[in-house]
Amino acid sequence: MKKELLTKGRIKADLQQFNRKYINHLVKDLTFAFLFYWILRLFVYFIVTPFDISYKMHQVTIIIFTIVYCIMLIVSLIPEILIVKSIFRHPEHHLIITDDYVVEKLPIVYGNAFGSRPNTLVFAISGKYGIYDKVTYYNWSKLYVTNGETLYRFTDLNDEFYVIIINKKPVLAYNKKWFELEE
Repeated sequence: MKKELLTKGRIKADLQQFNRKYINHLVKDLTFAFLFYWILRLFVYFIVTPFDISYKMHQVTIIIFTIVYCIMLIVSLIPEILIVKSIFRHPEHHLIITDDYVVEKLPIVYGNAFGSRPNTLVFAISGKYGIYDKVTYYNWSKLYVTNGETLYRFTDLNDEFYVIIINKKPVLAYNKKWFELEE
């Protein structure tokens, strides 16, 4: 199998995609919060209000639920926001490239009481690395442009990877079967 050369410039191109992914995720979640607020308001206005006099109490409850949801959303995104912020400020200072191998593959878990989780590779040293199905990985590559589902399926236990770590969290991973790091 032919390997493609992995350079720091190509890693930075993937980091820019990483930044866009989390910014898009944040925008999507804030849009959901906005829609959630208005749907609750309409529900109270058309369904609850005709049968209940305490309209203002329902409005206050909706506002409180929406504020709590937004706070939970922001708190859950703080680690990603900090990673994106550090990449924009000093990408070369926070970037660590390590060699690691896969010890476990965790399949996708859709939304439940504890949230959802994408397909995940667990590395021996670096920890968990989420692979998102709808994200295209390695856009710059001529040989190995792939989506998250394919990347997950074609990764085997004990496969060796170059893992890019920022703020002690793996943000990118390159399978050594496909890529050779430029020294």
